[in-house]
Amino acid sequence: MKEGWYNRFQTFAMNRMASPSLMEEDSLLYWRVRILFSILFAASVLSLITFIPVIILVSKNNLWGLGLFDAASWIIVLTLMLARNIRFETRSAIASVLTYLVGLVIIIHVGFLSGGTICLFGFAVLIGIFKETKAVTGALAVNAITLIITGWLISSGRFGQTFQFFKTTEAMMAAWATFMVINTVVAISVRVLVKGLAIENQKQKLLVNNLESEHLSLENTKIMLELEVEKQKQAEKALKESEERYRDLVEKATDIIITHDLKGEFLSANAAAERASGFSFEKNAGICLIDLMPPDRRHEFDAYIEAIQREGSAAGIMQFLTRDGKVRFWEYRNTLRTEGVPVPVVRAIARDVTEKIMAKRALVKSEKRYRLLFERNLAGVYRTTMDGRLLDCNEAFARIYGYGSRKETLQYPVADFHVSPEALHEFFAALKTRGSLIGYERIGRRKDGSLIWLSENVSLVPGENSEQSEIEGTLVDITDRRRAEEALRESEEIFRQFMDNSPIYVFFKDENIRSVRLSKNYEKMLGRPISELIGKNMDDLFPSELAKSMIADDMRILKEGKQIVVEEELNGRLYTTIKFPIIHEGKPRYLAGYTIDITERKQAEKERMYLEDQYRQLQKAESLGRMAGAIAHHFNNQLAVVMGNLELAMGKMPHGEGSLINITEAMQSARKAAKMSGMMLTYLGQTPVKCGPLDLSETFRRSLTMLRDVIPKEVFLNIDLPSYGPIISADEAQVQQVITNLVTNAWEAMDEGRGTINLTVKMISMTEIKAAHSFPVDWKPQENDYACIEIADPGCGIAEKDIEKLFDPFFSSKFTGRGLGLAVVLGIMKSHGGAVTVESEPGRGSIFRVFFPLSKQLPLLFQQQEKANERPGLEKGAGILLVEDEAAVRKMAGSMLTFMGYIVYEAKDGVDAVEVFRRNKEEIRCVICDLTMPRLDGWGTLIALRKLEPDIPVILVSGFDREKVMAGDHPEWPQVFLNKPYELNELGTAIRRAVGGDGGLKGENRI
Repeated sequence: MKEGWYNRFQTFAMNRMASPSLMEEDSLLYWRVRILFSILFAASVLSLITFIPVIILVSKNNLWGLGLFDAASWIIVLTLMLARNIRFETRSAIASVLTYLVGLVIIIHVGFLSGGTICLFGFAVLIGIFKETKAVTGALAVNAITLIITGWLISSGRFGQTFQFFKTTEAMMAAWATFMVINTVVAISVRVLVKGLAIENQKQKLLVNNLESEHLSLENTKIMLELEVEKQKQAEKALKESEERYRDLVEKATDIIITHDLKGEFLSANAAAERASGFSFEKNAGICLIDLMPPDRRHEFDAYIEAIQREGSAAGIMQFLTRDGKVRFWEYRNTLRTEGVPVPVVRAIARDVTEKIMAKRALVKSEKRYRLLFERNLAGVYRTTMDGRLLDCNEAFARIYGYGSRKETLQYPVADFHVSPEALHEFFAALKTRGSLIGYERIGRRKDGSLIWLSENVSLVPGENSEQSEIEGTLVDITDRRRAEEALRESEEIFRQFMDNSPIYVFFKDENIRSVRLSKNYEKMLGRPISELIGKNMDDLFPSELAKSMIADDMRILKEGKQIVVEEELNGRLYTTIKFPIIHEGKPRYLAGYTIDITERKQAEKERMYLEDQYRQLQKAESLGRMAGAIAHHFNNQLAVVMGNLELAMGKMPHGEGSLINITEAMQSARKAAKMSGMMLTYLGQTPVKCGPLDLSETFRRSLTMLRDVIPKEVFLNIDLPSYGPIISADEAQVQQVITNLVTNAWEAMDEGRGTINLTVKMISMTEIKAAHSFPVDWKPQENDYACIEIADPGCGIAEKDIEKLFDPFFSSKFTGRGLGLAVVLGIMKSHGGAVTVESEPGRGSIFRVFFPLSKQLPLLFQQQEKANERPGLEKGAGILLVEDEAAVRKMAGSMLTFMGYIVYEAKDGVDAVEVFRRNKEEIRCVICDLTMPRLDGWGTLIALRKLEPDIPVILVSGFDREKVMAGDHPEWPQVFLNKPYELNELGTAIRRAVGGDGGLKGENRI
């Protein structure tokens, strides 16, 4: 009972240590496995027997490391004996190393004369059993080194114990030599024995194989002989029964029956032989067997004859050529007859098996093709069971599902290839219902979890078990196609929405110039639904002339393959169209393009050109304005010096002095120069305007006397005035200046100063005001109605290029330096919110029109002039701070103030003024401060002084106009604003108003 259990356990363990298919009984591998099992089994049993003593030894001597090593060694032994999937070479190597380590540990802990050395011997023996000779040599070297080192360590007491036997080196060397001799003899003996067994085993295998081959050959020969004997018996029996019957049988037999001699010459042949070969052997006497064989097979004839002479019979398949040159295959079984005949005769019975062989070859070829198709098919081919097992597949199937190989794929169930169990159930249900699925599309799951789209052709076929069907199918990865279809659908949807919502007109035409696709906005353009527009030619869609032009352009595009751009007009709107060819198969087959409605753009371009022209005019006006303002400012500074000094000189000279007349004339010229400076500011629109309700016709009538005094007697005025109105809000003096300047310009333009000037005053609506040649160029009507003064002359007219320059200062087309007449007119109209328009052509005269906004108030019949109250000024000797950066102006103003009896404290700029005021705060009663200064300007100086003295009166002085200076919000305001140039009495009046408490409200007072 015990022996039976051990044998079963041994077989079980050995089958796990090595594949049973590789272990033939009595083979070398079988004995190696059996030896390894015996060693491992014995080691595991001995470990169990010594378990309790080892535990006592470990706990008593506190050798827990040794205990862990024993436990690990026991587990390794069991693993090597029972574990699967570990190669036998790896098991044997681990067992050998473990034997060595156990021996080493035993020697270290127990002693040199313990069982440890036996384990080292065992290590060398195992290497001899499992490895080659070089490995045995290495194992012996390892043992020698181990014994030397451990012996030296033990003898020196390094392990805490000594042995009397090893107290001397000679004793240790003797022991080492003894152990190594025994070890070497045993290991080499085992290796020689194993090698001999291996050689003997190989010889036995070779002998067995030879015997089996010989036995198989004998069996085949026996079968052939039995068949031949049986045939001979049947033939002899038939021969004995009746020669005639035999003859009849031979002639009517379907098999080929032939006799020939050992040279191959035919002696007889039945009808079947003649039909099969196409030869008549009676008519073709002397035909030889070799003559009927294909040339590339005739070398087989000699072997055939030798075989039949040697064996007495022969069988096989031989190729023959028929009379018509076709190759046929005959399966023959021939025998040699030597008894009862004068010469040996070969009796041959054959059957034409050409169709059978060709069918077999076709089958083999078909199977080969099927296998190649199966293996090399780009589509995945597979076969599964209905319960979800994968029976077979090709490499393409594995590749589609992301597996490394067909072998790896076959390890997985069918469910792993479907996206879910529900999807697999649905697939099986559909297949059971229909029996086959063609083009069935589904989602599959790859090895990495990603999803793919598949198209399958699959059907149910009978399996090996007829009661259960199997599934055969092919599949292809259509993920890219599905993505392309999705992309195509998305592209179609994007294109559809683009065509439905495109703001431009998009079209596609075929080679016959018929519309194939149109954007939806063509419905609005052509007034018909898209369905009525598709497929139509251009004559059906557009007016005849436009269609003819379109067709010509389209044919040119298809012929030349080039893009063109055309502009077209339809129903009063302008379009630009870009057309280009669509190349198909290397030549233009279609054309496409888009049309843009450019009506608004064209209008915008015209408006842009007009605005650009206005912008140039504004830039020019701004540039001239900056220049004129700067000139006026500096001119006023210099005039202030001249006029001040002249006035001081006049005050100091006795009445009646001859030089006084010269100074008075110089003073008058200076005042005219100041007026000219004022006109420049008027051109800029920076002069103060005292507007009030004004009857324009009445103003015109009051100006007629002055006009007639200005113009030559040869010039006549044709007046057209309403009896009353229109009423405007304006400064009467400036309106009169506008009339005077325009009339003067009109008669100067007339040839020889002769002719009639037409003067008209009227009301005009804003829609009647022409935008062309209006000045200022940025002016636009804001009211519904305007008052208009129209002055027309029959003069020489003005060239188009000169109209823009008319209002430039000192411009004239007749002679240089004429003056500021028209420039002043433009400045006055700017300040009144009006405009001037010019209409003229060379040789046809000119018409100037000025437009004033209408007033909402009626003019007063009587105006009361407010008389300024006389206010006491500063007492003589009072201090005044004079702040001026121009030295000449500062000197002149200082002289005026000294002449009036004031003490003057001078400062050259705002920073200097603050310091001077801080030092003389108690003496300074008033400040006269220039506006434009370096470092700190007038406004900054005003703020700084008010911080030192909040109530100090300040007069702000500037050559610029008050409205420009006082614009905006400021923290502090002066009491009085004084324009440059000023005279002595104007300066005195400003001081009296400043110190008298008048002013200070955002600079409303001005001298």
